[in-house]
Amino acid sequence: MEFAASRFNAQVASGANMMETGLLFVSLIPLLVLFGLVIWSWRRNVLLRTVILCATLIHELLLVVFPAWYSVLTDFELEGIGNMQAMVGADELLLVMIGESIFVLMFALACVVGWPRPRLQGNGSALAASGQSQARCDRLAIYILVILGCLVYAPKIIQPLSAFQGGTGWTVEQMFVWIQGIFGFTSLIACALVLTRRRVMLTNPVGALLAAIPLLALLVIGFTVGIRGRILWVVSLLVVAGILNRQTRFVALGVMIGIILIPLFAFLGGAYRYVMQDDLMTGTARQEMVTRLYEEGKNRVAGDLKDMTDEFLYSMAWRAQGPRNSVILYRQYDNGTGPGFTTYSGSIFFPIPRLVWPEKPAVGSTDGTLYSSAIYLVMEVAYGMAGSMGPILASAYAYWEGGWGWLVAAGFITGLFWNIIFNLCRRLPEGMASVVALAFAAALLIDGMLTMLAPLYALIVAWWQLVLPVLIIYWVVSWLLPRKGLRLHAK
Repeated sequence: MEFAASRFNAQVASGANMMETGLLFVSLIPLLVLFGLVIWSWRRNVLLRTVILCATLIHELLLVVFPAWYSVLTDFELEGIGNMQAMVGADELLLVMIGESIFVLMFALACVVGWPRPRLQGNGSALAASGQSQARCDRLAIYILVILGCLVYAPKIIQPLSAFQGGTGWTVEQMFVWIQGIFGFTSLIACALVLTRRRVMLTNPVGALLAAIPLLALLVIGFTVGIRGRILWVVSLLVVAGILNRQTRFVALGVMIGIILIPLFAFLGGAYRYVMQDDLMTGTARQEMVTRLYEEGKNRVAGDLKDMTDEFLYSMAWRAQGPRNSVILYRQYDNGTGPGFTTYSGSIFFPIPRLVWPEKPAVGSTDGTLYSSAIYLVMEVAYGMAGSMGPILASAYAYWEGGWGWLVAAGFITGLFWNIIFNLCRRLPEGMASVVALAFAAALLIDGMLTMLAPLYALIVAWWQLVLPVLIIYWVVSWLLPRKGLRLHAK
């Protein structure tokens, strides 16, 4: 009897080891596929596409593959009771990573089938004149976005907590909230592009100063309110814009900021954020606030610096919740509670004002309310944290909506979607093309990291909320400038 029991336990252990080994192996497939796409794009000399694919590769490595490997190597300590209400095992994580691999493979297939073709050559003088006109429109549209960014972010240098406040009714404050919702990220892209241009400090110091204000304000928000993602927005945008403008010093600056801040990442957020909000809200003197923060934070930061490897890896793995959160979405569909395609209602009808349609469904919602969205559902079911957002994988989201069939289709459609985006960017000047593509890459920001692999509903919303307003500005500028030139010529 004892022999039979020990043999059974050995078989169970062997099966578990096979699951874990399979999980480690399968999690590498998306990385290999994305790396192949990066090489493919690089050989075709399309820098913008290559940079976004590289950002997606880094995102996949840090926020998908790393937490899966961490789970195996730590015997699933983060998935156990105490961290999650419902335990997650190797078998379920393996299923999630198989879904992620299929999704990325289908995405790659759609991308390879429809790479944008090179721009056709035409009459030299006509192309030169068109290029000059486009360049003028491009510069003006970019600087309009920079000015909008200053309007949104400059006040936050004085009062960072205003990022969390909102009024009621159509007031001046609400107008700024509305502008922030539309141009809050696209203006940052424009600012990074301007700031990293070659010799901009000498040729246009005023423009460089205006472009620096929103990025500095974002750093202030990140530090004073304890939002790590805002700091990483600045880091990622400096790096990406520096590469696009071929300015290695800004790439180095972004990387340096990230390295310097790594020891503080385990401290920023959590208790730090609550202390800052409490003191700012109650009006405690600045000196007392700093003293309180110092007393509460010095031991934790000192401990992180002393044993940074374990603490940092644990903190990073805890933040990178996408794979284990996605298990919840798989369970929901398997239990017969998948939402179908109702999650797209709020995205498709996003432009309709609530003044006209008060019952308009929230974006990604299953029942019309905000907190039925997947990013809230996974936190409530997995951690008992109602009202909190948590990261999810686009592949798991597709499975939640329609099972394996829709997961395959959604991966392919996502690749085709990006082909449409890059074909659109081919018809735009360099600056606007970068803003449009990076706005889509920020469709579902997780800790400030850009990625092409967002749920389809997020890409639809990105079109309405981020990209269309930018294109409208560009089209209006393009329409006005030639008319102005014609009037002057007539005189």
